[in-house]
Amino acid sequence: MAAPGRAASCEDFAEFQELLRVMRTIDDRIVHELNTTIPTASFVGKVDPGLTCKELYESLMNAHTSRERIIKNCISQTSAVVKTLKEEREKADEDAALLKQLRKEQTKLKLMQSELNVEEVVNDRSWKAHNEVTRSVWLPADMILRTTELKQSPKNTEPLIISEKSPATMMTGGLSDTRPATPEVQQIANQVKPQFQSRANTNCCVFTAIEYRTQVVAGTMYFIKVQVSDAEYVHLKVFQSLPHENQGPSLADFQTGKTRDDPLTYF
Repeated sequence: MAAPGRAASCEDFAEFQELLRVMRTIDDRIVHELNTTIPTASFVGKVDPGLTCKELYESLMNAHTSRERIIKNCISQTSAVVKTLKEEREKADEDAALLKQLRKEQTKLKLMQSELNVEEVVNDRSWKAHNEVTRSVWLPADMILRTTELKQSPKNTEPLIISEKSPATMMTGGLSDTRPATPEVQQIANQVKPQFQSRANTNCCVFTAIEYRTQVVAGTMYFIKVQVSDAEYVHLKVFQSLPHENQGPSLADFQTGKTRDDPLTYF
């Protein structure tokens, strides 16, 4: 399964994130790929499981290396933009447009940096699933070392269950189950309401959080279903940084034209 050959756009975060989503398809489908790698008893001798395991291993390595390179390159580019904007603002601190652009780029930089944490979660689960299934037929020397490290790591001590509902098949970054909105989630929605109204060019008399899902990154990404009229709903994607950073939530993205029954999904 080859990685897509599209070039990464660091200017548009939505495009950057969509590229990563496509490139993570191999990790999202790892359990299915592994289940079709080891032959059943009737096919033993007709399929070389060692060869297919090796090919899957190489595909994972290539995908992980490519994604890390893209993320770090975009972090470097965006950091340079933030630095330049800070220098310009020091010379014109009353420029509201410049300040708005600076804050936008700073938010984008944090979101890009959080993707490195997402990569760690996705990659660890993929390698762990790979080792559990393929170690009986093929395992290179560096994977033996990786297996030892994973077993010794406290954050990877939970048993792995290879099934279509395994954590290895969860949405990138471990998207949680859908839960009813809490007062805390409503407060987060209220805080990003001005950002939504400005970007969607609308005014909302109603802005009621209905349900939500979360994604743990370098902070928390909230996916919130919000009612904005009697029959219209929107989905918000809100980034909440870690407490010690002492920053409010930021609206990363949103989807309009939703109904009450539309499920919250990763976007």
